[in-house]
Amino acid sequence: MCWGLRPCWVSSSLDEGIRFIRLFQQLETLCIIVAFLDYDSPAKACKRELEIIAASILSEMKLEKERDPCWTSPNLRVVRSFSTSRNTYMS
Repeated sequence: MCWGLRPCWVSSSLDEGIRFIRLFQQLETLCIIVAFLDYDSPAKACKRELEIIAASILSEMKLEKERDPCWTSPNLRVVRSFSTSRNTYMS
C-alpha cells in the first residue's frame, strides 16, 4: 500500500519511521520500496544501497526493542522499484 508519505527511512529521521510503524501493532511485514532517480545505476550499486537502508532500519528497530522489550518489530523487506512509462515493478 502506498500512502504517499514523505520518506521516514532516511538516517536523519529513522525514529519517525519507527514511531509510525508502532501505530500498527498487528503489522507483520514492513516492505520499503525504494525508487532510484538514477536509473542507469548498476544493479550492484543499487543492491548495496538497499542493504545499507535495511541495516539502518534494522538497527533502529533493535534500539526500539531495547527501549520497549514488549514491542515486536515486523519483518522487513527493502526492494527497488523500477518505473517505466505507466508500469511499476519491483525486483
